[in-house]
Amino acid sequence: MPQNLPTPAPLHVTIVREQFSQFYLIVADNGFTDEFDLDETKAWFKTRGANMDAVEKALDHAWNFMRAEVEIENPKEPPRSSIPYAPDI
Repeated sequence: MPQNLPTPAPLHVTIVREQFSQFYLIVADNGFTDEFDLDETKAWFKTRGANMDAVEKALDHAWNFMRAEVEIENPKEPPRSSIPYAPDI
């Protein structure tokens, strides 16, 4: 009989792009903050199970208006490296 695991709380993410910049600043409600280029930003959202159609629209909005917000309804935990000397970030 499968156990009923608690569903993860939605993750609210703010995307910020400074004018004339090629990078996006990702600020998540869980305390995560980092700056990525377009491909890295898409990969970040994809590994967390975001709706990529909504993410594409949000990235376009942030590109044009410098700020957008995304809600990941059922966020996944990103995979961790199994290399023993890799830092646990």
